[in-house]
Amino acid sequence: RQRVVPRRRDGRADVVGRAAQRDEADVARAPRPPRRGPPPAGLSPAENVVKEAGEEAGVPAALAATAVPVGAVSYRGVDEEKRLKNDALFCFDLQLPADFRPTPVDGEVDEFYLWTLDQVVDHILQGDFKPNVVLVIVDFLMRRGFLTPDMDGYLELAAALRNPDSR
Repeated sequence: RQRVVPRRRDGRADVVGRAAQRDEADVARAPRPPRRGPPPAGLSPAENVVKEAGEEAGVPAALAATAVPVGAVSYRGVDEEKRLKNDALFCFDLQLPADFRPTPVDGEVDEFYLWTLDQVVDHILQGDFKPNVVLVIVDFLMRRGFLTPDMDGYLELAAALRNPDSR
């Protein structure tokens, strides 16, 4: 599975999509970065980023192909049948031109927002994101120095992004 966290060239804001609201759980935790997974058979994670960025946000293939793989987060979650599952999400950074505006295409996303990192953090604290999306955003915030090693709990937070059972 992938999560693409697009960001403006000036580094000031992230583009966040509001997931299409299908049921009460989606309404409660709707905002998310464009994503989709697992990759269809025959597609690499990078190829799937190109495919999904186009389908969900109208990102041209040539632009989406510039997404940079930056790692993975892994976690133990619950599947649709309420069984424990191990999962991993490949993370990519996609730098967007300042004048590019993502457009919902396939119905997976209702709309996009251009938020500062402070706004993204505020929405995390309000519980507006699905838990697995928070992992991707926290990884991004750590890699970009928004969360720093001198903060209390930094090492514990870094360790929580990697579940050794999710391979």
